[in-house]
Amino acid sequence: MPEQTSRIELAVESGGHVGTVSIAGEVDPHTAPELESELDALLGDSEVSTLVLELRALTFIDSSGLRVLVQALKRLDDRSGRLVLRNPNAATRRLLDVTGLTEHVELEESS
Repeated sequence: MPEQTSRIELAVESGGHVGTVSIAGEVDPHTAPELESELDALLGDSEVSTLVLELRALTFIDSSGLRVLVQALKRLDDRSGRLVLRNPNAATRRLLDVTGLTEHVELEESS
């Protein structure tokens, strides 16, 4: 059986109360556990109250990825934190709108 390469790349930065994860590639049932693991580790630090997900290079996200985002949002809500989704593409933004997540997260555009 050929070895499957990951279709996701994550870059994690943490400093004080802000954690940033840059996501490149696809978040699907095969890669969502990797994202979940990184977010769990980052949010395990009780100092992190703002989680910024840089989505500029995210090419695809499905319901398994949304589940990971909702879990992170719940953890942040428990500590009066916030989830910021930065630079979602049009397809991702539409998915967030359709599911109602845009009402619970902060969307941010940067150049």
